[in-house]
Amino acid sequence: MSDRITRRSWRPVSATAAAALFAVVMLVADRLVALGWDDQISGDAARTFLATVAGTMITATVVVFWIRGLLVSTRSGNFPNRILSTYLDEPGQQWLMGATVGVFVFASIVLFDVPVRSTDAAPTMSIMTTGLATVIALIAIIYSISSGADAMHEQRILRRIVDATLEAIDRQYPDGQTAGTGPPD
Repeated sequence: MSDRITRRSWRPVSATAAAALFAVVMLVADRLVALGWDDQISGDAARTFLATVAGTMITATVVVFWIRGLLVSTRSGNFPNRILSTYLDEPGQQWLMGATVGVFVFASIVLFDVPVRSTDAAPTMSIMTTGLATVIALIAIIYSISSGADAMHEQRILRRIVDATLEAIDRQYPDGQTAGTGPPD
């Protein structure tokens, strides 16, 4: 059980940690690099934008994974849960979770750095990076919903079962050995 949890969680956790680190790097870059248009975004506008992005990404993450649960539950009448749980092991779904939570973390960290006074300049590069990451994450969400529905088709589920079975056989009997036989003479 612990192995399954670790296998499922390392991608989202690493993507979220990378987003947090990248947010700090972008904030340092904002302080070090003067672009000439750093005073174009007020603190109030930046706070509103970043709070909206953070809220949107958490909401989108919840909706996406609710839809994933719905997809699995609609197929659970035809296939046992053990078979359908492999859908949760797909790397693309795990990276998507990490990306959406990562954008939330990125926006939240940048939000903490926005000045309280509305007349002070906000970290422009970080805010623009947040906007770009949000657009990319939303495109990935749309793709995930589409590919998730496709992954729940019977043919795809059966293909995953066959692939997992063949992989288990190869692990159990390497080099073409069969049950009851020892190593070749």
